[in-house]
Amino acid sequence: MPRETFMKSTKLYNHDALLRALDRYQLDALIAISPKNVFYYSGSPIAHKELLIGYWPADVGSAELASVIVMRDGNHILVCPTLDADVNREGAWIEHVRSFDPYRQSPMQAVATAIQD
Repeated sequence: MPRETFMKSTKLYNHDALLRALDRYQLDALIAISPKNVFYYSGSPIAHKELLIGYWPADVGSAELASVIVMRDGNHILVCPTLDADVNREGAWIEHVRSFDPYRQSPMQAVATAIQD
């Protein structure tokens, strides 16, 4: 069976406006967790699909929750469940994709680990 391929998305966000906002509020980074913002800051095809179907978990600690750590230097990190990692690596424009096992770690623990690293 042929493997489905995804076209890499392009950056959607306004980098200059983001830097101005981070400077204004003296932030090193921000964390985006809604599917809309995860897609906006990473181009994740998984977040795009969730956005199209109106997905939003009732529990923000949900095992399927992906997030993006939006860094001031532009080296964003997409943190997603292991099951979604390959699709995100292939389809998102973001270079740094970290995955976590949703049965062993919460999404926010995975974000905390990515920030510490």
